[in-house]
Amino acid sequence: MRVLWLTNASILQGDIDRTGSWLSPLAKTLKTHGIEIAGIRQGRVSYVVREEKHGVVEWTVPPVRTIHRIRRQIPQQVVIAVQQIIDDFRPDVLHIWGTEGAWGLLTARNQLTGKFVTLLEMQGLMKVIARVYMGGLSISERLEATKLREFMRGHGIILNQALFVNWGYAEEEILQAHRDIAVQTQWLQAQVAAIQPTARWYTNELMLRSAFTEAKPWEWTERQEFLFVSSFPVPPYKGLHLALRALALVKRRYPNVRLRIAGGKLTGQDGYQQWLAKEIKKLGIGDNLIWLGALKSHELVQELQHTGGLILPSYVEAYSVLMREAMYIGTPIIVSYAGALPLSAKHEESALFFPMGDVESCAAQMLRLLESETLSKSLSAHALVVAQARNAPDKILQQQLSNYSQVIEVNS
Repeated sequence: MRVLWLTNASILQGDIDRTGSWLSPLAKTLKTHGIEIAGIRQGRVSYVVREEKHGVVEWTVPPVRTIHRIRRQIPQQVVIAVQQIIDDFRPDVLHIWGTEGAWGLLTARNQLTGKFVTLLEMQGLMKVIARVYMGGLSISERLEATKLREFMRGHGIILNQALFVNWGYAEEEILQAHRDIAVQTQWLQAQVAAIQPTARWYTNELMLRSAFTEAKPWEWTERQEFLFVSSFPVPPYKGLHLALRALALVKRRYPNVRLRIAGGKLTGQDGYQQWLAKEIKKLGIGDNLIWLGALKSHELVQELQHTGGLILPSYVEAYSVLMREAMYIGTPIIVSYAGALPLSAKHEESALFFPMGDVESCAAQMLRLLESETLSKSLSAHALVVAQARNAPDKILQQQLSNYSQVIEVNS
């Protein structure tokens, strides 16, 4: 079987610190089980670049630029490049990862030809994210977090939200034109079904990196530290400002409490980051923050192994690889009731939940972990059992193979 992936991240770079971290381990695993796997991604190139690693081939094609996304168009140069790759590789399955990129428009508009079947795999919906993009910020806070200069240049959180709304129309076009759709959670399936009610559904978990599946589990030690992880520049809907405000409340009782922030650092280059810097100063927590920057997988594993708890205060998540990585290690987690997150763990058993946007409840859960060794150990033990059964690599492999066989069969 020959499978060609259209992705938003590299399938050859196995240790990326942003979305798509599951692609490389899954590609390698499929390759070792007889699947001819190849990928196409967009990159900062002016012509098609071919790379090969461990028998897996990846082509990088010129990017679909912002102006084309606003118009919901794909440059003819990209269409021709992808078609040429399809003609050369001759896939049985064209696996499109996500609707947040432009790949799905190629098949939705019948711009590609070949003897292949298409499987569209969801990674989230920008239309849904747009609803909560501002992460509960008030109107005045949104304005404070928007610099006039970046607004005039077409940047900033207000215009970013507008871009999400605009791309939602492209997502609807993509979904309405595809029937074979893969999802990871019932929540995501519900969102997609509202747009494409006649879909044929395929399900699977995402493959975790070996650094997590082979790591030693979290062990309790007395510590006053928590961990927040996100790619940077962090958007408001990831809830960093909520975590900061919760930390300020916890600091009243534990003056030396720390929040370690992984993924990047505040650079002050955009209005929201500048607003966060002012918020930190106003809350008086600058000395309680440790900025770790971007981390490799083994570095993130070490943080998860030694933190008092992971704070996941998102306003929407369609899946959350991070939550599953943390649970696989047994890290205690404090997480919001948002999107698909409540389907990933059980409250008071394998995670501590709090209402989305509720700073006070988040702080209360942080205090509980600080003050109860028994609770921390119990959450860790239950999370390990759940995650190591749910995200077992061989289980995911077998389900992915089944999905490919099934999509070929129903379209034959």
